[in-house]
Amino acid sequence: MTFLALFCYYLTIFIWQFGGDFIKKIKTTKNKLGITRLTEKHLEPGEHKIELALQNINHKKVFQVSNTSKARLKNNILFLRAIDSKNGKKIQLEDIRNYNVHGLVGKQTSRNLAHIIFQENIPIKEQEELMERFNSELNKNRNEYFSFFLTNFRDNNRKRISFNTAYKFLNYIYYEKYSKQSSLF
Repeated sequence: MTFLALFCYYLTIFIWQFGGDFIKKIKTTKNKLGITRLTEKHLEPGEHKIELALQNINHKKVFQVSNTSKARLKNNILFLRAIDSKNGKKIQLEDIRNYNVHGLVGKQTSRNLAHIIFQENIPIKEQEELMERFNSELNKNRNEYFSFFLTNFRDNNRKRISFNTAYKFLNYIYYEKYSKQSSLF
């Protein structure tokens, strides 16, 4: 048995995980913000023609949506890359507006890209702060724990974060920041 195989076996036997403290905080957080991903069920038909990406950020299609759907899309700007890509892009949150579309419509079974939708109304400025903090904290912990808290994905040592974990991580960051601020007053 190689050292790495023996080490992984040891971790499995003793139910210990590299980065376990970090991931435990996230997994025990509740999704109070009601975060989900944009799917066709979120789009109410209506009179507004808007361009949306379908399954892939480069596959664009025009949809006709209601005022409510258009406003929801305008007020939710976070775009999640949940899998490290072969071309070097890592798991991260991005601003969907950088792709010149109103949103990314995914399937319920999709695992790699998601347009994040908040049930709660979170101001754009706070979403931008969440994006920066999410990316910063994720990268810090990836470096510290060698990405062992993330799921392996296929080849080239790529990693994956589940959508549910990403949603809970956003909740953790949001409530850590804003619950501490409100307690000062």
